[in-house]
Amino acid sequence: MGKQAVINKTCDYMIVDGYNCAQSIIYGMSLIYDEIDIKKRDEYIDIAKTFGGGVAGLQQTCGFIIGSNLGYSLIYTDAQVIKDKVNKINDLIIDVAGSWQCEKIIENFNDIEENRRLNCSKILAKIISFIYDDSNKD
Repeated sequence: MGKQAVINKTCDYMIVDGYNCAQSIIYGMSLIYDEIDIKKRDEYIDIAKTFGGGVAGLQQTCGFIIGSNLGYSLIYTDAQVIKDKVNKINDLIIDVAGSWQCEKIIENFNDIEENRRLNCSKILAKIISFIYDDSNKD
């Protein structure tokens, strides 16, 4: 699947299907990395159901960071590799949204509840684009 198709499908998973940020990252990563077992992916997506909105809705650490950590755990066994990749995503989130904290991201987007998924999908698209490029799929 091409990069733009992966981005579109992942953003639809969040906006249309109603999955949270952490779940959407795991789903998107499964479209990029063939080695992710679908049954395991679904288990991790289920685990991630409370990580949206800054982990349990507390608006702290962005769910994209938690989801990418879980997603990379499905691919890599080396903890340092996972940390390095998640740190790059953390930096990307700060570049795009001004913070890694959900509460600050919401403030920076002047977010209102009905726009939240749409605003977060913009961050999601950037992250999925980065992960796709980082996976050397092209």
